[in-house]
Amino acid sequence: FLRATKLISPTDQIFLRAVHPNKAAVTMADFSTLLTALTQPDTNVIRQAEASIKPMLKDPRCVAALLEIVGNPAAQNAGVRHIGAILLRKRISSHYSKFDAGTQTQVKAKLLEILQTESERSVRKGIIGVVGILTKTELATWPELFTFIGQATQHESADAREIGFLLLEEMSEVLGTAMETDDEQCKSMAPQINSLLERGLADNDAKVGAASVRAAGSLLSFLAETPQMDYFKGLLSGVIGVADRLKGVSEDAVGVTLDVLYDLTLSGCSSVMDNIEPVLAWTLSVLTTNDLEINLRDSAALVIAQLCEIRGKTVCKIPNAVQNILAALYTIIESTPESAAGALFE
Repeated sequence: FLRATKLISPTDQIFLRAVHPNKAAVTMADFSTLLTALTQPDTNVIRQAEASIKPMLKDPRCVAALLEIVGNPAAQNAGVRHIGAILLRKRISSHYSKFDAGTQTQVKAKLLEILQTESERSVRKGIIGVVGILTKTELATWPELFTFIGQATQHESADAREIGFLLLEEMSEVLGTAMETDDEQCKSMAPQINSLLERGLADNDAKVGAASVRAAGSLLSFLAETPQMDYFKGLLSGVIGVADRLKGVSEDAVGVTLDVLYDLTLSGCSSVMDNIEPVLAWTLSVLTTNDLEINLRDSAALVIAQLCEIRGKTVCKIPNAVQNILAALYTIIESTPESAAGALFE
């Protein structure tokens, strides 16, 4: 869904020659051997490989070598490519500024190319992390990334759509900061991002829905106490709806939603206060679902406690709210020694 420019192979000494013209090239073969060693079940082999690879990672040319390894599924297994992506995430920020503009463009294009073609989810997530690191400095100069995300979130493949929303999750802090510090950028960016997130929350695929909840949740939590929250407050009902639908499928989505509700309640966000009745009803449903992990039910109890503390009078005015809360507590106390209700009494 997006064509990306091929990165010059690190075995070609043209690539990054300007950085260290008198040094031998860091080759893909060097890294491939060492990364393979890191996947072995022998502690001594792993330690030796770590000692050998550490100085190589200080050379900016390691970026090209790692990109070629990660982007070459025909020659490298998924474990090696995953480790390569992790190392790339750790080293990209210290080397990227040393590259000229043309090389930087190639690196960004190669990252998007890998995301487009990679079939292993663990490798994709590793590269998404690398993209997230680069957006801290490249957000304004990487229009291809937003094109990629827009096309990915509309793609027929659920894997592609998930990539788009995982990228938005990874970028949430950077996007939130950009909108918080630049009103004009916020006015142009916020409607587009909101539209993408609404699309994701309406997606019927479970993993796409879960990724959308995490993306929307991360952004809502970051913007909870800012005026920019007004652009996105309509997303909350969609987040709760998807989390409810995925209650038996993705506890991660439920946990993220509860964290967001706690953050927004604590900040007195109007999106929660204006929807306090459905928010209370959903958190009660989590609290009383025996099949969920106790930590999720604890989180639900904390949200309810926070709602009662901040908007106690409003809660009391909701028909049957107090009775439902008390009934839930008594049922939990009666049925389990590890009661989520305990959070309400702190």
